[in-house]
Amino acid sequence: LTILDVGCGNGHSLEFISRFWKSKLYGMDLSPEAVRLAKLRVPQADIRCGFLEDKPFGDMTFELVILLGVAEHFEELQESLTLVKQLTKRGEGIFYFEVPNCISYPESSPEPGFRELATGNHQYEWHLDRPTWELTLKRCGFTIIESLKGPTITTEFVWLLE
Repeated sequence: LTILDVGCGNGHSLEFISRFWKSKLYGMDLSPEAVRLAKLRVPQADIRCGFLEDKPFGDMTFELVILLGVAEHFEELQESLTLVKQLTKRGEGIFYFEVPNCISYPESSPEPGFRELATGNHQYEWHLDRPTWELTLKRCGFTIIESLKGPTITTEFVWLLE
């Protein structure tokens, strides 16, 4: 099984996966420091620094692509998700997708959009409801296998896609 963690950060998810599955692990992140830490944490994984559009793994495709709390930060949401779709092995690949329900934040406006947080680190995030996320995923070529809910209202957006 080939597994790619897009936005792998310091490699904690890849490390966890490596305990349960004998798989070829790959990761990518924008931060050179995160990549350095991930390589220390999961030395058997092939971890690279770069943007999706840079194609750090060339034209390689993966049987499982994981995106955990990353897509809400994509500036060009549809374009970036379309690039993720291209990384998912056609006909055999699964895409595990998690984003927070940012629209449920107490300080959030109920209007959908890409906006700067009013608190914390003031990062930009997509604040979309479930139907809008699903429409966006479908527009990018994904088929929803299962729509799941996380344990809390702010962590409830989870999908299995192909």
